[in-house]
Amino acid sequence: MALVIRDKRPDRLNEPRLSDEAWEVIQQCWAMEPRKRPKMKDVIESLIAISRSMPHSRFPVTSTSGTANTSVRRAKFLLRILY
Repeated sequence: MALVIRDKRPDRLNEPRLSDEAWEVIQQCWAMEPRKRPKMKDVIESLIAISRSMPHSRFPVTSTSGTANTSVRRAKFLLRILY
């Protein structure tokens, strides 16, 4: 917590491999100013787009519509496979 307050973030991991796109989303979410952070809807859409570009995606997403709970479940699943 002390590092976050000083605007310090972890370095990018090499293993497991993290795509440039996923790393960009993560960095955007770490913005110190809340108004500069992406909305959760945008994060989810980005993660879905990233998962579609993965050669062996384990999460065949066909739609971004659904309830908030569905979106949260999708986001959690995508974060697990992307990170």
